[in-house]
Amino acid sequence: AMTNLDFATSDLLVECVVGSDTASTALTGVLYKGTFDAPTFDGLQLYANLSRDGKPGGGLDGDKAQLLSPNALATDGKLHLLAYRRVGSRLSFRVDGTEVATATVTPRSIDSVSPLTVGGRASGVHNAPNKLGDVLIYRGAVADTELTKIEAYLKQKNGI
Repeated sequence: AMTNLDFATSDLLVECVVGSDTASTALTGVLYKGTFDAPTFDGLQLYANLSRDGKPGGGLDGDKAQLLSPNALATDGKLHLLAYRRVGSRLSFRVDGTEVATATVTPRSIDSVSPLTVGGRASGVHNAPNKLGDVLIYRGAVADTELTKIEAYLKQKNGI
């Protein structure tokens, strides 16, 4: 298992393709780098349903630097694109290629003592809802023009 993303406080971009067939009232994660029972919880998290009402989000939970979409993901079985991006002290969260939430926070490491898990937690709790497609993680700066190209490619590839 990978134990260190080694991103420190550098810029980063995470793109995940996820879909759901049925509404869920449980927290459903697609990417975890941390554990809820760690003494100081940290680590990058990306959720298809962060607030138990179908609204996706992501961030550094231990720092309360979470971003939440204002709208729930459709439970239509179709895939959707979730993106978490850090540029300096600016965090942003994107759904299907549109920025839906931002915050400004002091940059901190996204690493934690736990291994990186894709699709849910190693315990089997909070797993991804039904479908999980591409997961891309970029370390360092990704220009806006490149972000547009990456998201256009993922949307075309996955019929979003």
